[in-house]
Amino acid sequence: MATPVGHTLIGLAVARRLGVRSPLGMAAAAVGASLPDADVIAGMALHGDPWRLHRKATHTPGFALSAGMLAGFAGLVSAGNAEGERDLIVDAFTGAAIVGSHLVLDRFKIPPYRYTKPGGPSRLRNEAINWTLDLLVYGPIAWLLWPRGETSGHS
Repeated sequence: MATPVGHTLIGLAVARRLGVRSPLGMAAAAVGASLPDADVIAGMALHGDPWRLHRKATHTPGFALSAGMLAGFAGLVSAGNAEGERDLIVDAFTGAAIVGSHLVLDRFKIPPYRYTKPGGPSRLRNEAINWTLDLLVYGPIAWLLWPRGETSGHS
């Protein structure tokens, strides 16, 4: 299970590894990597309880595939190729891989997070610790995933 820091770092690295280079594509990757956690906002808006819907419909392979593929088809996540033409299928699966990275990270219990009891006095301190742990663990993993030797052009 990761925080938004871990999801964003890995989502950006996966996007870049799969050929996303445009600023719009990278911004869409950052949002897409944390998109399954939108259920927290929906739970709060619909039920007054942020955790009521969490890890239900948005944390499924079907959601990752459909949301990611929609982003790819819409051109929000576009993997560049040598000819400069878009390949909708590649873009769709690139988007699905980015959103799907969220599900993969949520399956792992690395790093060992400090439990944050809703409304508890140490919640803020524990959240800061958890986000820092994500930076220390997923930062180096994202660095390893990031492709090397790219040209500096945008596609």
